[in-house]
Amino acid sequence: MSTVSVVTPTYNHADLLPRAIESVRDQTYDDIEHVVVDDASTDDTAEVMASYDDRVRYIRKEENGGLSETRNVGIRNASSDRIVFLDADDELEPNAVEVLVDTIDRGEFVGVIPSKTKVEADGSVRYKTLQAAVVTAEDLREENVLGGIGGGIFERDALEAVGLFDPDLRHSEDYDLYLRLAERFPLYALDRPLYVHYTGIEEQLTSERGHYEHRDSIRRFLDKHEDRMSAYRLAERHYNLAHICARRNDTEEAIEEFRRAIAAFPFRPPYYYYLIATMAGRRRYDAARTVHESARELASKLT
Repeated sequence: MSTVSVVTPTYNHADLLPRAIESVRDQTYDDIEHVVVDDASTDDTAEVMASYDDRVRYIRKEENGGLSETRNVGIRNASSDRIVFLDADDELEPNAVEVLVDTIDRGEFVGVIPSKTKVEADGSVRYKTLQAAVVTAEDLREENVLGGIGGGIFERDALEAVGLFDPDLRHSEDYDLYLRLAERFPLYALDRPLYVHYTGIEEQLTSERGHYEHRDSIRRFLDKHEDRMSAYRLAERHYNLAHICARRNDTEEAIEEFRRAIAAFPFRPPYYYYLIATMAGRRRYDAARTVHESARELASKLT
């Protein structure tokens, strides 16, 4: 049995998957099992995987179930007590697993999440550097200070203790897991960039359209964590969802979300401003948004 299992969920990333696989093979840490779980891809993923030997375990699902469920399949089929997450369109730095194992061995936390190198679609690079520190449930109340779960290493027992990823969530599934883990166990943010995250890739659900299509999932997240997040952060998420709905002409849902934002944190004037504008119709909402954004832009230039 390997001491670490790298779990890679994939969906229609046949062209990018080899980069992720090679980054695992290039690790300075030797005792690694790599589990690739195919979420019923419709491209050439199966053919690509057929070219690899048994150092990579390939599991193909018959039906598409989403990222959370696919990661859970990987965890359940892994043979190791520690799990590292690697998305199919990203890669690990060569020393990533070695550093992660060394860090988790030296602490009393159940998960270590590293800083990231972010590569934009135009090739530009920026860094998401975390402050090295133990992260608690209180830290996560205000925001997801850990970011995406890619590159993180976790004790399998802890993941199983909190029920793994929520298969009904297709939005904020990382944050959801962090919140549940941190209630019972400490996590650790590592200031070393060990994970390379590529942005602007097709099929990534980071667009406004993707958020709108999964608005029921967003609401499930909010309902689950109403008591785990601060009132301000909960209100902000309702407020953001309200704007998504308003821009998609779903006026009734937008009004309801603005009201939920006010109920959670009734001290921010923009909540009332947009609620009134939305109740007056889409044209009034658009006009209000234009005025508000212009005022914010002017204020930023004056400060």
